[in-house]
Amino acid sequence: MFPYPASRTRKKADLHKERYELEANPDAELAELIEIYRRRGLSDALAAEVAQALMEHDALSAHARDEIGITETSAAKAHARPRLPPPVRSAPAPYCRCWSR
Repeated sequence: MFPYPASRTRKKADLHKERYELEANPDAELAELIEIYRRRGLSDALAAEVAQALMEHDALSAHARDEIGITETSAAKAHARPRLPPPVRSAPAPYCRCWSR
């Protein structure tokens, strides 16, 4: 998902900003998570309960995943080298002497 250096830099900047916002105003960040879960279809009470539990467990990971869209999988892929396409193989010859019997 983030195979290019500019994308990795952007991701790091987003995480740094989110970490700062969590430290500076945790209540507003909790409200953001609650709203995200409401938009996904949870009731107000359940959205608040889920957001609170995730904030207590690992607030930065919750925001990275649900607000920014960064997951551990995308982070791991960001450091992997882009895959090269398989080598092109030539097609078999249209006429072979073994077929001419």
